[in-house]
Amino acid sequence: MDELRKNDYIPAELKHKFDNIQITNLERVLEDPDIRGKLNIDFNDGKYTLTGRNCHLNNFIHDLCERKINVNDIKSKEDRAKYIDALLKRPPEQSSTPAPGPKTNSKTYNLTDRKTLIKKRYHKLTITDPRVSRIYRELSSVSVISYPNAVAVLFRVFVEFSVDLYIKKHHISLSKTQLCSKIKRVADFMQEGKILNEHQLKRIRCMAEEETKNGVCSTNTFNAYVHNSDFQPFSSDLIKAFDDIFPFLQELCKDI
Repeated sequence: MDELRKNDYIPAELKHKFDNIQITNLERVLEDPDIRGKLNIDFNDGKYTLTGRNCHLNNFIHDLCERKINVNDIKSKEDRAKYIDALLKRPPEQSSTPAPGPKTNSKTYNLTDRKTLIKKRYHKLTITDPRVSRIYRELSSVSVISYPNAVAVLFRVFVEFSVDLYIKKHHISLSKTQLCSKIKRVADFMQEGKILNEHQLKRIRCMAEEETKNGVCSTNTFNAYVHNSDFQPFSSDLIKAFDDIFPFLQELCKDI
């Protein structure tokens, strides 16, 4: 997913839908070397790379994002061959995003391309608790590209510690102690107190909902980072998750 997010020829509107992709379907297709070759995708040292521009790649990603591919379409090698043959006959997907032009010397900063989970210049948080403050500084300095596992676990700790301190300070009652339940109670408290409105709390509520439990910014995913040895965090997913809940964290941290 990191390689796809960085590719200039994939339209922004498709990248915004990456959360819809069922990773198992993506992996099943990319494990087939014949399909990789037809989409200009290489696999070396455990890493996928794009070896050139391919007008059919966007069609493939579009199918994944819109969930037009199901497991029966790509279950066997014969199924995958049938799918890719049909894909190659389709005209390229049209995009409202212009193709990238020549590079300039612009100093515009693309926040999603950062090397750390937290960019202190843009993600300013007021934190008085010493432990949470140290975690914040660590997440601002440890490379999310080089150490995604360490960052994933520390990110979860940062969220839960911050939520716990807010609950303690405001004497919020709990019926359950799971992270998702605590987040829901804090979100309810903020909305009832008109601290944040429904729209501002939408992302953090999604994090705690059962319907989005397999999303990149869900408590289920956060728990898997810690407890599931087969679950691999990706830097792009961690960055997106942090950016999604940053407005909530801003309000949370300044009052703990």
